[in-house]
Amino acid sequence: MANHRTPPPIRLMVPVIIILFSVISVVIIYLVGLPWILPIPFLWSTGTGLAVLAIGFPIMIITLRSLSTHRAFGDELYRSEEESKLVTTGPYAYTRNPLYLSSTILFIGWTLLLRFTFLLIATLLFLPLFIRAAKWEEEELTERFGEEYLSYKERVPFFLPRLRRE
Repeated sequence: MANHRTPPPIRLMVPVIIILFSVISVVIIYLVGLPWILPIPFLWSTGTGLAVLAIGFPIMIITLRSLSTHRAFGDELYRSEEESKLVTTGPYAYTRNPLYLSSTILFIGWTLLLRFTFLLIATLLFLPLFIRAAKWEEEELTERFGEEYLSYKERVPFFLPRLRRE
């Protein structure tokens, strides 16, 4: 019988971290005396923000369809090898972390569209968290899939995608 470890409570952690990073961002703005609205021209930020969101949402949707929402939130993380298989198609053929990539793109898009300084700070706080979470996941995937994952890792970039597969 396979050992089943309890997955982290990702569904609970995500909203808690978002709230925490938002509060930290507001405190930084208050303490440093930054403006609440970024000094970016409205028309430029609106157009650019909408364009960035138009890139991020499809990547997120395609990624969730490739992976499944249950798996994206950690529900399938600790199933046995027989119950799980490595996803290397769709957006995962171009980057090992399309979910974090699309989340980053969406954060940038919302920051540009709404021009709130706290969103910029929260985005900067999320980037190291995304990188750390992806590194942790890589350790788990290496343990679970071994050579299959290591071979995939050699072919596909960590975060920024190659536009052509090798």
